[in-house]
Amino acid sequence: MKKILLVALFIPILAKSQPQAAITDSARYADSIVFFSKAIVAQPHNSAAYYKRGGIRFILKDYTGAITDLDSAITFNNKYEEAYLERGRAKYALNNYDAAVEDYTAVIKLNPNNASAFNNRGLAKQKKDLKGSLEDLDKAIALSPKDPVFYSNRGDTKRRGQDYKGALADYNTAINLNPDFVNAYYARGIVKYDLQDYAGEVLDDTKAISLDPKYANAYYNRALARAKLSIYADAVDDCSDYIELQPLDPDGYYERGNNEFNLEDYKTAIEDYSTCIKIDKKYTAAYLNRGLAKSNSGDFDGAIKDYDTSIKIDPKFADAYNNRGVIMVQMKDLKRACADFKKALSLGSDQAADNISKYCNN
Repeated sequence: MKKILLVALFIPILAKSQPQAAITDSARYADSIVFFSKAIVAQPHNSAAYYKRGGIRFILKDYTGAITDLDSAITFNNKYEEAYLERGRAKYALNNYDAAVEDYTAVIKLNPNNASAFNNRGLAKQKKDLKGSLEDLDKAIALSPKDPVFYSNRGDTKRRGQDYKGALADYNTAINLNPDFVNAYYARGIVKYDLQDYAGEVLDDTKAISLDPKYANAYYNRALARAKLSIYADAVDDCSDYIELQPLDPDGYYERGNNEFNLEDYKTAIEDYSTCIKIDKKYTAAYLNRGLAKSNSGDFDGAIKDYDTSIKIDPKFADAYNNRGVIMVQMKDLKRACADFKKALSLGSDQAADNISKYCNN
């Protein structure tokens, strides 16, 4: 089941081992691969050629191919600091975090003052070792105190550990160092949401969007914050912008449906929930809310079908039992209503106890 509210994910920024290549299209990337391949044929032990080709493959998101080339670069030069760093990035991209940590550790052994290696290792440790992640990011900042990326990444780690005030301070520093740091505004907005500063999140998402008008997640998060502030019409607009950028993501339609529901535009809400379900047939929250919209529109049979479907997908979905029970009350079937309320209560529904007291104890 999808979450009812989705605050978008962290955007960690790995430090690069080499500058981003000044190549603007895939054809020119392909030409570069051909160039370095010829260099390797001419000099089979040319570790720099393998490294450069691996870097191009990383840019093309061929992470497995990048690792193969970087393996060769390291084989022919086992002290190739930049190749270990780049290979760590490729392993991180494949979610192989432990292997990435090993490569970054190898860099640090070769060069204990490599701030990028500490930054990247700190990011790779975020999943399992928050304390170790903070230690590495502290070290990266100590080595390079003017790098806004390192503060932003440390802010991400602090947020994972629910140190929201510490995270906020790091994002503030990152923004002070780089006032156009779009990801820092976006991340700071998430922390403000966590701290229930919804107006603050709106401001940060708005700034992120002004810097990058195609920043889809910023529109989505701003919609969530505006919904919390009951600014439903503006939230609908944000969801529409998000959908334009991410038309295949069911969450955009679901959240827009929620705001239309709050505006009592049940017909349009039903349409958006239906689109959400078309994209993801197991999106139980969309069935639940579509059922509620149908109920409010007087379509009790349609509502029951949606609650039945959500229960079939997730037999432990307490809210679906409770909502179906409410429909049964409206249809004067108290026996079935009370059975649903009792099932909902057994599954942890907060509302079911009140409904049982009101309808089932007479």
